Amino acid sequence: MKTPKLNPLLTKQHLKAVIFKSYILYVQKFYPDVKIEKICEQAGLPLDYLLVEENWVSITFERDFMAALQAQITDPLLIAKVGAFGVDADVVGRAIHFMCRNLLTLQTVYQKLPFVTSLLNKVVRLRIVNQFGLQITYEVTPILTGLTKHEKTILIDRMPAFVESLKGYYEAIPSTKNLRSAEVQVIREEIDGAPSYMLHVSPPRELDFFSNWSDYAIAGVAPTLTAIAASQMGLNGLAVLLSSITVFSSVVSIFLFKKLRLTRNVESETAESLQKLDNQYKILHTTQSELNRKLGESDAITQIVSQLAHADSRAEVLDFACQALATNLGYDRSVVFLSSPDEQTLQFEAGYGLTDDFLHALRQVRLDVMIESEDPRKISNVFRTGQPILIEDVKEHLPTLQDESSRQLLRFSGATTFAAVPIRGQQKTYGVLMVDCYHSAKVL
Repeated sequence: MKTPKLNPLLTKQHLKAVIFKSYILYVQKFYPDVKIEKICEQAGLPLDYLLVEENWVSITFERDFMAALQAQITDPLLIAKVGAFGVDADVVGRAIHFMCRNLLTLQTVYQKLPFVTSLLNKVVRLRIVNQFGLQITYEVTPILTGLTKHEKTILIDRMPAFVESLKGYYEAIPSTKNLRSAEVQVIREEIDGAPSYMLHVSPPRELDFFSNWSDYAIAGVAPTLTAIAASQMGLNGLAVLLSSITVFSSVVSIFLFKKLRLTRNVESETAESLQKLDNQYKILHTTQSELNRKLGESDAITQIVSQLAHADSRAEVLDFACQALATNLGYDRSVVFLSSPDEQTLQFEAGYGLTDDFLHALRQVRLDVMIESEDPRKISNVFRTGQPILIEDVKEHLPTLQDESSRQLLRFSGATTFAAVPIRGQQKTYGVLMVDCYHSAKVL
């Protein structure tokens, strides 16, 4: 099935697609009759695109998406409710939800919100302008730089909706810790003709040792009831005191056990989260390496094509190609073997990074194309089959070579690892390109 072409005006890097996860899950949970797939299509992008959290959408798409959604759901509090729904474990992920609930303090969570917002939203700036105790004041302003005139108009029109969503989200954050909602006051201002909003957030105070007020009640009521019962049983004052202390100690021990178990759970969840972050970093690093590789290949091809217009001979083109491939792709040496006119042998034609002695030895070599061995690791078979090879350990590879001259040449090269790829056209193979990292000793 052919992948539909996406409208580039709708996929600009304004808002991370993960922002829409709250709306998608909220609609699916509370409005199952509303087809979120059609809402997305009406706005111009498929649902599958939004489900990839690393994708981006433009402010234009956000406006069209919300218009299509609010045409189906007429609840005037929809934006605020979805904002509050954003703290749900299914939205933020179980691990992050667990850490916010049990590991991070409310103050820490609220302090980190500007940084998190900057990762997800490139058109709205959030910064802390004042903090006194638990009370925090945020400034919310549009980022108009880099937007077209039409997009600037859309963003300014959409600012009240963004602030309404933030208000609902900030109010609901304490609910992750089973606390009452935070008080959020919104004040609108004007700065240089653009709207600016001040959000004054007053979260509830967290309890340090006991997890909620019922724990305090249990810790106080249980010893008191014990003392009353002991008095009614006719025990003396010392016995009553000891009984109360014993019960209080037992209650505290239970809470300590709960805290210890919670700590272990936090350690486990944190380790799992760190592992996920490590995996994401590895994926990012691999992607970056692949991108750098592609850019290097592109640069090499561009240089080779440019040289074709100025070269006077085939040898000049091949020499330059060897140099461009080696320098742009990070190799130390490169060698090109081409087939003879009768296609019976392969012989040296060009190279880069070679010593005079090694260059002289290569010029004496003739590799038969037709050999008895079917081993795909043989250079002759790379030419015949058109399949590339990577020799990771030359010492292990040497005994497999039947031709003594080939063994001597490979030993003389000093290579510890090398790669060989066929030089092919649409219908014909012309030769073999070999590369290694002889000087830097890098693993291919």
